[in-house]
Formats: sequence, C-alpha cells, structure tokens
Amino acid sequence: MEPPGVNHGRRVRQYTSLCGDEFNRQTLELLQTDPLLQIIVATVALANGVHAPELEDAVSLAIPDTVSELIQGLGRAGRLEGSVGRTTAFVPKSDFTRAEKGPLASVARASHGRRKKKNDEETMDPGKRNLLLETVCYIASLNRTFQNPPLDVSTLDCRQANRQLYCSLCRERYKTTPFSSFNVPIHPPFLDPPAKLAPVKPNPRQSLRPRKERPLVQPIFIAFGTRVMENQMFEPENEYRPEATYFPAALITALLDNLLKLYTQDSLDILLDAHDWPFRESHGHDLWNTFLDQQMRILELRKKATKGGKKKTTKRMEWDESSEEDLLSEDDPEEDNEDDMDLDVASTKAAT
Repeated sequence: MEPPGVNHGRRVRQYTSLCGDEFNRQTLELLQTDPLLQIIVATVALANGVHAPELEDAVSLAIPDTVSELIQGLGRAGRLEGSVGRTTAFVPKSDFTRAEKGPLASVARASHGRRKKKNDEETMDPGKRNLLLETVCYIASLNRTFQNPPLDVSTLDCRQANRQLYCSLCRERYKTTPFSSFNVPIHPPFLDPPAKLAPVKPNPRQSLRPRKERPLVQPIFIAFGTRVMENQMFEPENEYRPEATYFPAALITALLDNLLKLYTQDSLDILLDAHDWPFRESHGHDLWNTFLDQQMRILELRKKATKGGKKKTTKRMEWDESSEEDLLSEDDPEEDNEDDMDLDVASTKAAT
C-alpha cells in the first residue's frame, strides 16, 4: 500500500551521465523551482562544473583517492548566500586500516583479469591519510593540508575557532549535538505534511461498492494509464521516466474514490493537479471522457438494481398487508384433497 498523494520521481531524482543531458538539466531546474525535490542521487558528474547553489547537504559514500576530489564533491553544499552547508562522508573501515599501515599499503586491484599479488602497493594521498588518522579536528586537518590562512586560526579545533558547525570529532569531544553550536535555522529534511483534518463520515451513495462496482471500473483506468505510457514513452523528456509514474496507482485510487463526487472537468483538473500528473494538458480531456463514461455506467447499473429492488419490495408489502383472516381462509392442499375424495364417494353412491 502506498500513502495517498505519493508521486514517484519528484522528491528524489538522479543525476548521472546515463540520464542524458536533458534529464539532468531538468533536475537542476527543478532543484531551484520545486520545493518537493529534496534529494538527488548523483555520481561524480554532479561535482564537475555544475552550479547548484540550492544544495544544503552533501553525503559522500566513501572517500575518493585525494582530499581535493572529496572537497570538490562535498563543496557543492552551502554555496547559496546565507545558507549553511552540511557535509558527511561515510568511510569504509578498510580505509582506516590502510592509513594506519603507513604511506604504502597493499590494495586489491583488478587489472586485465589478474588477481591481487602481495607486492601490489599504492601510495595513499598524504592529505587523505592525515585526515583519516586525525584525532582532534577534521576541519583543522583539511586546513593544514590546503594551508588555508590564517593558519593560527584555521588549524584550531571547531570550538576554539568558533565555527558554526562542529566536525564529528569535536562534537564527540565537547558532547554537543550537530546543530547546538549556532542559532541558524535548519530546514527539516522533508516538508511538513499538511495538518490532519477531522475525519468525515463518507456518504455510501458517493462511494463505489468495493466488491461489485470498484472491480468493474479499476481495469478501465489501468488500461487508460497503459495507453498514456505507450503514447508518451518515446518523447525525449520521458526517456528515463519510470513506468509507474505515467499513471500512478495513487491517482487511480483517487479517481475511484471520487468517481461519484466529481461532475465537472474543472473539478477533475484540480484532482490531477493535486497529484502533479504531468500529462494533464495532453491527456486530461480523454481522461475526463473516460471518467464520465464510467460514472454514467455505475449510475445506470444502480438504477437498474433499484428498479428490481422496488418490485421485490412491493410484493413483500402486499403479503404483509394480508389480514390474519385472509391467511386463515386460504385453502390447505391436504384439506382440498380430502374434500375431493368425499365428493367422489358421494357421486359413486348416487350413481348406484
């Protein structure tokens, strides 16, 4: 089951060389214009010459070969004036082990299919090794590597340098939370959901019967979604669009829930906009015709069922209105048979 209003491909998008230039361009544009787009899963392609000042957090899985590459990637965050960039790097334990072994450390390298040999050695970047072996302040270690002036301040730990954000070493040493050292407001990781409204008792007449009516209409909307996908999947902007986003399951559920509540195309358009359906302009009119056909279909079926119910009700009411005397006066089949036998005997005697 999916939560109502789920929209695949809007809150999270990709940015890789495999996505295509047009898709990546749209991702950067949506990052600036769509507040619901809050996560981008990217390769190093996003770190190479891409200007995206709206990014506030950067997370790196593992550390590149050099600290320069690490700063190039994590430095994407916090470039907008007045914002505070937060960066995190997840480092595998093997990197710490290599750094502890010394400047030369054995590494596994797959080259032309040959397996690792004992004499395979690779020199670890000195700045990376110093960063992994740092025990006081990671930011101070980076400043020493790049000789960021003034060194008498930049090489101090986070509290001594009065930094807004503490590194993980300083947070652990000074027993602080990630954001307790400054008063800059921090945006939540996701937008707050709308306030929960008081439950409204549904009207049975405006809801599809789950066992009889809903299974009749649902396949029609599923087939409509298939037609939309077949019509749009070869457009350049939809080259990497997931199949489920052409006509989302949440939208189908909303259409079924509101089939007997919406009576104008404008009201349907409001529903489609609430689900951010991207094909309203091109397929909204066809969807309205399909929606209206199914609405009339269900109403017609209910009308026929109501007529049949009225006949049965009338017959039952006539039976109920019968008086007790009428019921007692009704002929008993067994009594009728006895009377017939008496008449036959009487007739025989008379003939004799």
